[in-house]
Amino acid sequence: MDLLFHRYASPLLLLDGIIQTSQFTHYVAELMRIVNDEKTWEVWMHRAKDKTYSEFQRAINTSSKSEAIDRKELEATIKNTNAILNSFKPS
Repeated sequence: MDLLFHRYASPLLLLDGIIQTSQFTHYVAELMRIVNDEKTWEVWMHRAKDKTYSEFQRAINTSSKSEAIDRKELEATIKNTNAILNSFKPS
């Protein structure tokens, strides 16, 4: 809801209309896409001085797809994390 109150003075009327027209899931997906694009833009503006915005977007999209964690890696990470937490003894 915070995303809506950040953008609209009274998002409840907007949500009522979206729900009545059965467009709620479409609206949420579009809102999330817009928010992600805005965050990408902000990061590019402040951090990526050596790339154009298009290059930066492509680099983000390809790196997120190529860095998918397989199930074995995930299980090993969880086991390692549990071992660290179980060995922790607060004083």
